[in-house]
Amino acid sequence: MKSFFWVICIICVAIAIRVLYNIHSPFFETTGDTVSYYLTAKTMIQNRTIVDPWRTPLYPIILASPFLFKANAMPDTVVGVYVPEFWLIRVLQSIGGILMVVLLFFLLVHLRFTLWAAGIFCIFMACNYSFLLFEHTMLTEAFASLWLVLTIFLTIRLLSRFTVGSFIIFVLMWIIGTFLRPSFIALPVVLSVILIWKHWSRNIIIWSLLGLLIYGAVLAGYSWGNAKTAGYPTISRISDVNLWGKLLVLHLPIDQVPDIQGVKPMLQATIDMKSDDPWQVYRQFPEMYDAKNALPFHEFITKATRQSILPYVIKSTLELPGALVSKSDIVDVMATNRFDWLFQTLQRTYQYAMYINYTVIVAFPVFLYEAWKKKTTYNIALVLFALVGLYQIGIGVYLGYNDYARHISIAQPFLYLTSFVLWYRLITRLKSSVSNG
Repeated sequence: MKSFFWVICIICVAIAIRVLYNIHSPFFETTGDTVSYYLTAKTMIQNRTIVDPWRTPLYPIILASPFLFKANAMPDTVVGVYVPEFWLIRVLQSIGGILMVVLLFFLLVHLRFTLWAAGIFCIFMACNYSFLLFEHTMLTEAFASLWLVLTIFLTIRLLSRFTVGSFIIFVLMWIIGTFLRPSFIALPVVLSVILIWKHWSRNIIIWSLLGLLIYGAVLAGYSWGNAKTAGYPTISRISDVNLWGKLLVLHLPIDQVPDIQGVKPMLQATIDMKSDDPWQVYRQFPEMYDAKNALPFHEFITKATRQSILPYVIKSTLELPGALVSKSDIVDVMATNRFDWLFQTLQRTYQYAMYINYTVIVAFPVFLYEAWKKKTTYNIALVLFALVGLYQIGIGVYLGYNDYARHISIAQPFLYLTSFVLWYRLITRLKSSVSNG
């Protein structure tokens, strides 16, 4: 009964803050990424395919769904255009955000957190300004956060009790996650290692390897589909764009890298423009969009990265402190003045709260040591929370070139959990030592 009370409170707070946010900022946001997701959706519908070299299919399908449901034609562009169908996407993303915090509550209760601790934490997450911002922007973050919480919930249930049925759903979630957001591509390996470590049995090892084999086969099949239709075997060309952006942001040289099929002069021209925007090369040289240049581009920037791997790692590592507390490039354009005081306060509050996430650097080895001594589900869950946070930070900082806050926001629930648990323990022990002293 008490759990039901907390669930109702969490839902009410989550709905209320989202209603107020929609009143405060009634206009949905579109970014360059939104446009690329939309154009991918339009291309998929026109060509009757789910294979695309630029974007994985799940979010474009979601964007296209209101048009398909209404049997409406998709506009040629969404730049500077009012698209009423996007309201449904915004509502769905808000519902996803609410479901995410409710699932998070049940996850914490499953791990034997007190109802008060689980409830207060989930209300804290329900009002998270970053979640509100991304739920009302046409990007993958809202659904990716929901996917991540649900997947971690499934992982912890498998840590408690392994069943074949749950594991099959688990593998399906891996595929869904990567088709939603390719940055999740390596996470199934991390989850499988945690699962094998907890159970350490031949049966679990075989099932985990089989699951990874099926997962890899599906991705290989998708990549083969892109090779057949677009001439480039890839999950998404965006990873190449991000890596090129990273080379630009870190100001790493490419002059010692041998040219590959005429790609180097075009890339060098972008560097000479002093631009850190990787898309600039596509604007200046539209032929770079062609599939025939995709593989040479990939090979060139891969070689450039390998030649500068040490400065690449050092400079990226130096970005970590700032990335952990960075603000997103996404802003509330065209927001009204209604409730401005409330959301300005929330923005500042959660911005300052992010500083506690530095704790994950210390928390991970502490929790790993405790789990190594005693492999309880709770101890390994804390390791998993820290690992997920570190995974998203690593993907964002080492493989992304800007807006690190977007990448890290997906794992914010687990970063905060890791930090709060460690700080709670430290404060409790400090109080105990003071009282005993």
